[in-house]
Amino acid sequence: METYEMRIKILLGIFLVFAFVGIFFLTFQSSEGTTTLSNGFRQFLIQLGITVDQKTLRHIIHLPEYFFYGMILCYFIHLLGGKRRWAILIGFLTALVDEGIKVLLPTREFDVTDLLLDCTGILLATFLVWVLTRKHPVRDEGRSGE
Repeated sequence: METYEMRIKILLGIFLVFAFVGIFFLTFQSSEGTTTLSNGFRQFLIQLGITVDQKTLRHIIHLPEYFFYGMILCYFIHLLGGKRRWAILIGFLTALVDEGIKVLLPTREFDVTDLLLDCTGILLATFLVWVLTRKHPVRDEGRSGE
């Protein structure tokens, strides 16, 4: 049983590293590179019948990006026995550094809306992991009318 749990932790840790690296890979892409990515995703949405303008999409995409990262981060910390607040703190710091780096890049810019969406994704993920992992009290089904 221990080896199974250890394998899950290692696998989740690997996913966490990939998600973290993916966030910063996107940060260091040129604005043309991210525009190409979001245009491709926008075309996919249009094929599904969902119309969204480019600027809105570039903001909205931060929510699922950080939700995915937050789910992995929070569940990994949960498996290690850590508190949810650590996942929130690490997630928020990742978002702040991610947006902060953009100040230093000539083709990118810091955006408060993106930072708020990043943090919202982390909070939603943390809440979902909490709901899915909390322990429910066991009811005594045999007792009735007492």
